[in-house]
Amino acid sequence: MTNHKILPFRIQRALAAFLVAILLISFSVAVIWSHVDGIGSFSPGYRLLAKAGLACVELVSLIMLAWEIWAKDKVLSMACFAAEFVLVIVMLVHAGAVLQLDSSGSRQEKTIASVADAQAKIAAARESARIKAASESAAELNRRGQRRTAAAIARSASTDGSASDNALLGSIVEQTAPTTFLPDAYMTGGLYYWPPLIAFVLFMAVLLISKSAIALEDSDGNGVPDILEPWRHSAKRSAGFAPAAGNYSFNTSGQAVPKAPARREPGDKE
Repeated sequence: MTNHKILPFRIQRALAAFLVAILLISFSVAVIWSHVDGIGSFSPGYRLLAKAGLACVELVSLIMLAWEIWAKDKVLSMACFAAEFVLVIVMLVHAGAVLQLDSSGSRQEKTIASVADAQAKIAAARESARIKAASESAAELNRRGQRRTAAAIARSASTDGSASDNALLGSIVEQTAPTTFLPDAYMTGGLYYWPPLIAFVLFMAVLLISKSAIALEDSDGNGVPDILEPWRHSAKRSAGFAPAAGNYSFNTSGQAVPKAPARREPGDKE
């Protein structure tokens, strides 16, 4: 048998599980809360409540992990293990999708800002050159006495030739639209209610399973499951919990076990 000199293996297992879980939860919470902060239509109070509600997924994950480690009932422990496995996958998938969406949106903003700045500089230079050329042409025509033609050229210098620029900018906006590996319809709605809903369903299912595991716990820490000593945990002896003398014995591990009923011989009185 392996001898764990520093910490018992059960404690090592719990520490390792909680360390990994806390790191993954930190990643998920950071991404989701940053996304909520970026929603400008939320008031500060509403934003705080939204963060608290979305954090229920991570809270349920920690509860499932604690029960998986310390629950004595094997069925409850396995149910918590399965629920924790599913919840961590849900957290990572949604955090990855949100992170990809936010990062692509940030790239789009930077791209549009750069293109708009470049277009503004090009348009300013082009406009200056166009106005200068039109003014010189109008002045020359005025000197020649062609005043109507000169006025038409002067008016053309004040017109805006930005239609092609707007078309180019619209094309860039479309090409750099924020993307993610989850469907757009899901990211605009389901992202905010499916993870808490999945966490709640899994939590209620495990909570139902835990009802049958309560009696297997050792609330007084004497090494005997509560189901084997109900008289210690009942406020009313008249309820039938007090054992008859000699109904329980202790095995070699010090645990209480019910005695087998005595065999009746022919002729014994009831």
